[in-house]
Amino acid sequence: NYIQQIQTIVILPEKRYSVKEACIFLGIHRCTIYDYIRHEERPLPFIRIHTDKRGIVFQGSDLLAYKAAGLPKKGRKFKEVHLGRRLSLNSSRMWGSVPLVPGQAYQPV
Repeated sequence: NYIQQIQTIVILPEKRYSVKEACIFLGIHRCTIYDYIRHEERPLPFIRIHTDKRGIVFQGSDLLAYKAAGLPKKGRKFKEVHLGRRLSLNSSRMWGSVPLVPGQAYQPV
């Protein structure tokens, strides 16, 4: 069985935090935090440090305010949309009438 380790971090308003620490606090993936930085409506404030190898840090007060305001909702990105419907990899058009059973290898007919 897969058990996910839950990490928590206490954020102090006056301290600066790395990308990893900010992700743990916000409960998001590392790639998602960069989407939040570039968010059009409500970008996550950050500080760029050129002398530090980390490059980007976050002020604790900014992280606290951002989480309190509610994290932006992110929809899935789909490459192909046909007539307003999403195309999935399990569509019968792509796989024919072959049922896909999880855990079993695909057997060509």
